[in-house]
Amino acid sequence: MRIAFFSFEYRGEGLVFIGGEAIYAKEICTSLVRLGHEVSVFCASAQRRRPYEDQEGTTIFPIYCSSPFPYLRFQFALCKLTATKANFLRSFDVIHTNGLSSSLCGKMPIPIVNTVHHVYAAEANGEPLWKRLSHPAAESSPLIVALQRRSLNQATHIIAVSNFTKRCTMRYANILPGDISVIYHGADHSQSKPSVKPDMKARREMGLNEDEFLLLFVGQYANDRKGLSYLLRSLKLLRQKISNVRLVICGQGDVHRYQALAMRLGIVDSVSFVGRVPQQKLSKLYMASDLFVLPTLFEGLGIVFLEAMSFGLPIVASNVGPIPEIVKHGKNGLLVEPKDSLKLAQAIEVLLVNSDMRFNIRQKNIRSAQRFTWAKAAYKTERLYEKLARERVCNV
Repeated sequence: MRIAFFSFEYRGEGLVFIGGEAIYAKEICTSLVRLGHEVSVFCASAQRRRPYEDQEGTTIFPIYCSSPFPYLRFQFALCKLTATKANFLRSFDVIHTNGLSSSLCGKMPIPIVNTVHHVYAAEANGEPLWKRLSHPAAESSPLIVALQRRSLNQATHIIAVSNFTKRCTMRYANILPGDISVIYHGADHSQSKPSVKPDMKARREMGLNEDEFLLLFVGQYANDRKGLSYLLRSLKLLRQKISNVRLVICGQGDVHRYQALAMRLGIVDSVSFVGRVPQQKLSKLYMASDLFVLPTLFEGLGIVFLEAMSFGLPIVASNVGPIPEIVKHGKNGLLVEPKDSLKLAQAIEVLLVNSDMRFNIRQKNIRSAQRFTWAKAAYKTERLYEKLARERVCNV
């Protein structure tokens, strides 16, 4: 099949890479190419570039989007593309959009599939209107919420990344359950080296202390949606009982804000901010760690949970959104209520003092992670394309 894939984010040199949506777009498109499909990706670029083919055989059409508001500029560029290049787009068998990218596509005679990672209206629920209006490009702003609702209603069929996301889509966009398929993300198992204990060689290579318990946080923390402030406060409580513990924070965000918080809490010597790291270094951090901790306040389905599982890491996370679909309390990790630093510290302590529990969880996670692969996600996506193509033929 010929597939046109629209995504603001895409993992590649000079392209826009923020987080999970870029990883999803790259992995699902690469996996579809491996299944024998012809995939063309239309994505945002920080540079003016001609179309090219990447190493995996995907054709990339970079769309230059300058600041400010490159996200909104990309949406309107797609609107122009569908208006001026309609005949070109009709030559594809399916258009697959990622995030908001179908909001301005207009009506097309071919199926439009939209992957929804999380529903912004659910995230905005309960947030003061003045706060939502103050950042027009933020996910919870009325403009972005409206664009997503339009995007969902423009699509022929929706892929939700979790059952929780499916329920939110039905509730906030009035989508019928038969028009939504749940297809979970995968993890790149070629990068993982699962183990029932931390890899001390990896620690030495990264200059980390072998005598400390290592907690790993992976996520973007421009705001506190990932719950980093609560994790830092829990670390202060935890160190009153376990002194040899270190938190490694991987990702981009407001480093100065959280460094200042760590300073005020008196734990700055036990916190390492490593920024965004290449996949090879991130893999070593997973290998070196004792626990993966992500007390997020809102989540679609974090790929990092699946990555941590693929390395065998026990997980401590918030009992919110779709996380309980992946992390089973007491089986492959522990779940706590969000915004509760004391309960978070206690959960981490339970796992750190119980080596047998950590060992058993690592064994379970190594097995459980095999359920989540990009090859399986791509196969289910391929089956969905074929179903929509058959329905289109029947309706002609």
